[in-house]
Amino acid sequence: MIIDAYNHLWRARPNAPELFMHQALTPEGFIAEMDRAGIDMAVVCPLGQDIDNEFIGEAVAKSPDRLIGFLEVNPRDADAPAQMRALVERYGFKGLKVHPTMMGHAVSSHPLMDPIFKTCAELGLVVYGHCMHDFWTVPLQYEELARTFPSVPLILGHMGIIWSVAEAAMVARRNPNVYLETSLVPLRSLKIGIQEAGAEKVLMGTDWPANDFDLQLEMIRRATGSQKAFELVAGGNLARLLGIG
Repeated sequence: MIIDAYNHLWRARPNAPELFMHQALTPEGFIAEMDRAGIDMAVVCPLGQDIDNEFIGEAVAKSPDRLIGFLEVNPRDADAPAQMRALVERYGFKGLKVHPTMMGHAVSSHPLMDPIFKTCAELGLVVYGHCMHDFWTVPLQYEELARTFPSVPLILGHMGIIWSVAEAAMVARRNPNVYLETSLVPLRSLKIGIQEAGAEKVLMGTDWPANDFDLQLEMIRRATGSQKAFELVAGGNLARLLGIG
């Protein structure tokens, strides 16, 4: 199975400052693009600047055999853990996306993030964390939480690009619960991440529509170098994490 680890859907927001949000990104259009590229299943989640868990949950409910829902909350909300529990109960979300840059805090902030990760541990959620070389989301800050909550699978989104790919690979290599996700990562950096962390620790993500499924699949093929490694990165690893049989 080809299972993509990171993508977005959203309602039209005509007044949004981001021009790309003026038109909706519908689940119907997304699934049509999946079909064209041969993607079996894909994770979908809200945008960091537009937390619309209901839209994601309703999309997944209509196509549970194709879409996997990850929710998002603002850790600054005192009732964020309660929101998570209610959303998982209502929609069956499988993971949580965190985007500290959008929320304005360091990911290593224990007062903010410990309640969130404790709730993920209780609910059995995988965490996807925006991880670039932003000063609030570098790999070593995520490692602080990975070591504090070793039972919570943690995906380093975008693999620490541009300057922190080797650091992200190091964190994934020395922490059994940490994985790397490939969206927006240049081919050379992707090869480094796979080589240093191992193909079993890397998950294909496209960040659709920021990137194209076909291009991402070709990147994975070129970076892995073998069919076995390709199958792990392109879906096998995520299927194992999420219990997809």
